[in-house]
Amino acid sequence: DLTFSLMYAWSENYVLPLSHDEVVHGKGSLIGKMAGDPWQKRANLRAMLGWMWGHPGKKLLFMGGEFAQTREWNHDRSLDWHLLDDPGHAGIRHLVRDLNHIYRDRKALHERDNEPGGFAWIDCNDTQQSVLAWLRFGLDLTDVVAVVANL
Repeated sequence: DLTFSLMYAWSENYVLPLSHDEVVHGKGSLIGKMAGDPWQKRANLRAMLGWMWGHPGKKLLFMGGEFAQTREWNHDRSLDWHLLDDPGHAGIRHLVRDLNHIYRDRKALHERDNEPGGFAWIDCNDTQQSVLAWLRFGLDLTDVVAVVANL
């Protein structure tokens, strides 16, 4: 499932949304959907966010996803900003900040989102170790980013 999106990644302009539809109406929060204890849930969310930022396509996180809001989104309440007092939630926010800086600064991660030449697999078959690895290329072919995701 994690590699299937690359079959059609260049057929149109893609957005990788984790939108409000994913965190309302009984579906729970992003962190709540992750398997494991609280530490493992945060590790799984960090891995998913890293995978997402390395994947071709524009990124979209809905309110609270950037700091691992634990409660399902509710239009009648504000986000649970107090969660940022917890190092685990603050760490997710810092990761999203850092991923955004890398995404902005490394053109290989966005310049050729819509071109097959902007992407190449290193390994998409390591099911034993749950590792996916690929390269992203900018317009300047010396601008290369290797993405390795241990999912």
